[in-house]
Amino acid sequence: MRQLELLFALVLLAVAALPAATPPATMDLRRCLQAALERNPSLRAAEQRWRAADHSGASAGAALGPSLALHDTYNRTNRQFNPFFVFPKVSHQVYAELRQSVYSGGKLQASERQARQEAERARWEFVEARQGLVESVIRSYLDWLQQREVNDYYRSAIERDRKLESEIAVRVQAGKALDAERLQAHIRVLDDRRKLLEGENKAELARSLLLVQMDLPPQTILEPVMNLSLLESIPPPSPSSVVLGTGNAALRATSAAVGAARAGFEKARGESRPTLDLAVRQSHVIDGLSFTSFDADYTEYVAVVDFPLFDGGLRREQKEAAKATVRASREEYENQLRQKELELKKAHLDLAEALDRVKIARDKHESAAENLRVARERYDAGTVLLSETLDAVANVELASTEDIASRFDVYRAQVAILRLEGRMYESLGK
Repeated sequence: MRQLELLFALVLLAVAALPAATPPATMDLRRCLQAALERNPSLRAAEQRWRAADHSGASAGAALGPSLALHDTYNRTNRQFNPFFVFPKVSHQVYAELRQSVYSGGKLQASERQARQEAERARWEFVEARQGLVESVIRSYLDWLQQREVNDYYRSAIERDRKLESEIAVRVQAGKALDAERLQAHIRVLDDRRKLLEGENKAELARSLLLVQMDLPPQTILEPVMNLSLLESIPPPSPSSVVLGTGNAALRATSAAVGAARAGFEKARGESRPTLDLAVRQSHVIDGLSFTSFDADYTEYVAVVDFPLFDGGLRREQKEAAKATVRASREEYENQLRQKELELKKAHLDLAEALDRVKIARDKHESAAENLRVARERYDAGTVLLSETLDAVANVELASTEDIASRFDVYRAQVAILRLEGRMYESLGK
């Protein structure tokens, strides 16, 4: 008896030592967006690329101004007259040079414009990455909520179908129904269980994708909040305003790429032009072993002129390549503009369709529910077969799932319109 008490005490201690289960963290849509914007590594990388390009643009602009450099040259030569006597000769020259480009053939100015346009492109690519992340998080959250709502419906449907199966089993025992009808109802239960299993996998996939976007470990326990007030507060867009916004980040990035290509072409043209630099040098020369009053100080005024003559066609090929880059960037911009206009038109059509589907699904659900009620009464009265009742159950199920999908599709279409109009981050991401 003593041993049993000791064993029981050890079991209690072991159970008490187990870590407490971590409660699920409830996160609404706004908190998910904030976490993704703060932690997503792809967004941080895009921001750093923008910062780097911005510094490159500033450094290119600095090349237009004057430069000041300090040069120091030290030379020591040993002259040996015999094996025992060595005479060192020391020459030391120090000079400061102030240099300014007077004319560069437009190369420096074009380089600055090109760097600035590249920085602008990187900035809009960062904005595009940020808006894309906001849209992806919203879509993943919507997928998660939608699938959980569908799964809850299938759980209630399984209970409904099991109740119907039990009622039929009673009727079979009483000789009022065939066993084949009970099997039909059982197949209906199994089919709903299969759909629930598939739905749980889809919900887990959406949850995992949301964790990846927020850069959280996959084992993090999350519970969504069925609160979409953040999306519901956005007024629906007018169908008559199917116009791309000036803040469309993808188009602005491509437009900046066009500007960078044009500046690159101007830079290539400038390679064939002469350049002129002016410099002022203040020098101090030390000739000998020590500082003396005979050391020379002098000032030089230097004009440096470079004129390219022959390079085997290198500059010509560079100019042709730059010209082709300009044409390609223009074509890319025009193509992207048409594509975005088409996507925006489709998003407006999707929104109008989803709103109509919501009304249709609700009317369809009311009609299907009434049809199911009548079918159950007729089946209980023995005037119809079970198959008609099961068909009515299937119609209710289809109407219910269509109602859920159409409601969430309205949000998806609104988000797509915000993204294409360039209002995604301003409306949702802050």
